[in-house]
Amino acid sequence: MRTILLLVLATGVVFARQPPELAAALQNLREQRSYKWEVINGDPGPVATQQQTRRGTVTAVRQNSSPHIKGTLAASGDAHFLLEWPDGVSLEAFVPADGNPVIRTPEGWMTGAEVLAALAEERARITEPSERYLWLRRADRPLLLRPDQDLAPFLKGAGVSEISGDSYIARARVRPDGWVVAADDEQQPSYAVTFTLNVRRGTLRDYEVRIEGAQTFARAGVQLPVNDTRIVILTYVPVSRIEVPDEVRAKAGAKRSAR
Repeated sequence: MRTILLLVLATGVVFARQPPELAAALQNLREQRSYKWEVINGDPGPVATQQQTRRGTVTAVRQNSSPHIKGTLAASGDAHFLLEWPDGVSLEAFVPADGNPVIRTPEGWMTGAEVLAALAEERARITEPSERYLWLRRADRPLLLRPDQDLAPFLKGAGVSEISGDSYIARARVRPDGWVVAADDEQQPSYAVTFTLNVRRGTLRDYEVRIEGAQTFARAGVQLPVNDTRIVILTYVPVSRIEVPDEVRAKAGAKRSAR
């Protein structure tokens, strides 16, 4: 799902015209120097699905592995992410305005290069996934998107295809590799991606991203449904700076922030 969302953003999905009420709310988000947000994922599961195949009944168990995220953007341009997974793993990320992300792990703050080195070391040492290997995998280049980055196509003027009260809905179909499928192309396998942006009193308060479709496992000859949903809630509050030790800023290659 990560690849699909990234490529949907990168290709700049084009929808219909943008209503003025939505345009004003997005302009307000664009002008915000600081705010907080929370990402809530759909039911983490596990959810069991049974499928009939030539070899009999296959039971597949799917679980939402995306983290619950609490994020903060400061007026300085720095951002902080708290990532919590359903199985109890918790990581932090500090993304400076003028440096590179660093991740707070059970072994302390680590740069991307340090995570990759530790991951290679752990792979060479173990014969089956260890607890350290699992959190290192999650610390390896996590998807750290602020809402203004997540909604980049809309901030650049992309419109919507449906309006329901204070909700603005945009739909697209994308291939498994993430590239957009033409609306009249019924032959290619694809996922349905739906953005729902909720505006109240001229402000974007929350939005939902839903991905629906099916995933084929060729070796097992099984096609299983995919249903991934996340809701992002925004809170517009002033935040002057992200409080992290100066040594963390140095590790990130950021300039020391003014107090």
